This record gives sequence, C-alpha cells and structure tokens, in this order.
Amino acid sequence: MSSLDKFFAPKSIAVVGASRTPGKLGFTILENLKNSFKGLIYPINPNAEKILDLTCYPTLSDVKEPIDQAVIVVPVEMVKNVVEEGIRNKITAFTIITSGFSEIGEKERELELKNLCKNKKIRIIGPNCVGLYKKDLDMLFFPKKRLKRPNDGSISFISQSGAFGSVLLDVASNDGVGISKFASIGNKVDVDEIELISYLEKDLSTRCIAVYMEAVTDGSEFIKVAKIPRR
Repeated sequence: MSSLDKFFAPKSIAVVGASRTPGKLGFTILENLKNSFKGLIYPINPNAEKILDLTCYPTLSDVKEPIDQAVIVVPVEMVKNVVEEGIRNKITAFTIITSGFSEIGEKERELELKNLCKNKKIRIIGPNCVGLYKKDLDMLFFPKKRLKRPNDGSISFISQSGAFGSVLLDVASNDGVGISKFASIGNKVDVDEIELISYLEKDLSTRCIAVYMEAVTDGSEFIKVAKIPRR
C-alpha cells in the first residue's frame, strides 16, 4: 500500500477550518466533499455544532474515529499546530490549502512543515494548493457554478500552479475530456510531481499523465521516472 493512497482513496476526511459561511473556502470544500465523497467527513470548527447537516468537532482530538486525511484551510499561523495535533492523533496525510508560505517569502514556516515529514511517515500535499479532485473525491475550493468539473476519464493531471490547473479542469469539462485524477501540489513541501508520476504510473485508471511544472528540484530523477515504460 502506498502512503499516497490516503490522499486518493481515503475512508475518512477531516476538514479543519470548515466554515458555516457560503463563499468561504472552508464551506466550499466541505460542500464539494459532501456531494462527492462516500466516506466519513468530519468538519472541524469549535464555533459550530453542525455545518451542512454534518456534526462538527472543536478539534481533531475530539474525533475518536480514525481519520485517513486532514484537509487544512485555517489561517497560516495555525497550520503547524494543526498538523502536529493531527500527528498526535495518528493522522498521516495532510492536504494544506492555506497559503502564506515560501510563495511570499515565509520560508521558515515551510521548513517547519518539511521537518514534520522527514521520515516519510507523515505526508503533505501543498501548502498553497487548490486541492485534489477525482469523480468521487472533490475537495477543490471552487464552487461548481464557478468551475466546471470534467467527466471521469483516463488522464491524470499534476499541476504546481493552482490557477493553471483549475483552468485546465474547466477547459477539459467544456471540451468533453475526461480526467481520472487531478492533484494541485502548490509549494510541494513533501509530495512532488516525481512521486506522483511514480504513483499514477501504477494506477489502473490512469492511461496518460500530464504535468505542469514551474520548477523541478531533482532533474535527473524526474527524467528517470518520466521514462518509465508504460504498461
């Protein structure tokens, strides 16, 4: 079992920073998940009892059932503490939507996150990303009326740019192009395009992998995985 399975095939997801206010990222992500994901969803909000008819929990520690993945959309100052709390509660996969890291020069904040996943038992996608998408796992922070979702298909797309990735999804929907999986990796503090290519190469529902990159940290390894013979 790959450590990335908890991102793409989770049985339970917590949304830390779930909001009661339509239009806010924490509301839209929760709404999209509720309308697509068949597993258990745990909204985390200390100031609400229910959102979208889902029972809320004040903190991750208040959820007594196993959580496969935590989606984090809290203010940047809270992100590290949320991840640390999640680790204490045996959560190993975190998708961090929150921005405010190296993209604005806050490299120290990003280094703190990187240090939390040094041994590769803790996995992070992001920060500063728009989320993951497949037919039964829509955690994008765009409402469907603003961004169309493509049909199910055999193309998987990895994008470092959330803006470019979201435009591509919209274009794919308009042109009738099917998407198997979409991953916005943002600042790629941990999971990067190299690891995702290796993961998707083994994915039976993926026949084509498309990648949009703005930088690559290990060019030789990227060339190596990009040359993997296709099945």
